[in-house]
Parts: sequence; structure tokens; C-alpha cells
Amino acid sequence: MVRFLLAAILCFAFASASAQDTDNTPASSADVQTYFETVHARDSVNKIVDSMLKSMQTLLHEQYLKNKEKLPEDYEQRMSKQLGDMYRNMPFDEMMQATIPVYQRHFTKGDINALLAFYSSPTGRGYAGHHE
Repeated sequence: MVRFLLAAILCFAFASASAQDTDNTPASSADVQTYFETVHARDSVNKIVDSMLKSMQTLLHEQYLKNKEKLPEDYEQRMSKQLGDMYRNMPFDEMMQATIPVYQRHFTKGDINALLAFYSSPTGRGYAGHHE
């Protein structure tokens, strides 16, 4: 009976391990791009940059109020425009492309497939903040 139980457990463990994606080949550029699309990486970067921009504008306003007698009258307006221009001209696509080799060095195709399976699930979409 013990042998039967042990054999059943081993069979179950082997079947579970076989069901997982064990492709240890390096992730391709397309794999990583698909991952970025699935987790809405561009949207996440935009949210982070928007938050940083708002914080910088608040800081800029506070500094202007502290030093307005030393600064030109249009200082805050010009600096806000420069911050906005900097944000609009950021090379987001190039930045995303530059990160692909980093993912390829650290993740296999199997890793990316596992991440895609998670982030494509209802739980993963909820975790990433994207409910569809």
C-alpha cells in the first residue's frame, strides 16, 4: 500500500512538473514585447511619469513662492512649459525597446510564458490594475 501511495505521488508530481512551461531557451524580443503589451507597460510608465511631473510642478510652485522676489515674473510658467515639453518629447518607445535585452538576459521563454499566463488571468489583470 505504501509503495502504491508513493508511486501515485511520484506520478502526480511528474505530471504537474510536465504541465509547467519549462522552455529554458532565452526569451525572444517578441516574447518580451508581448509581455509588455499584456502588462500595459506603456500605461504604467505614463502613470509614473505623470505622477513625477505633478510632484515636480508642485515643488516648482513652492520654490517660486519662496523666491518670487528673486525670480522673473514668468519663471513658473516658463518652467512648467519646459517640464511639459520634456515629458512630451521623452522617447518612451526607445526606452521600452532598450529594456528588452535586460529582460532577455534574465528571463527564459518559459519564464515569460508563465508571466503571460498569470497576467492574462483575472487575478493577474487585477493585480496589474487592468480590469477588462
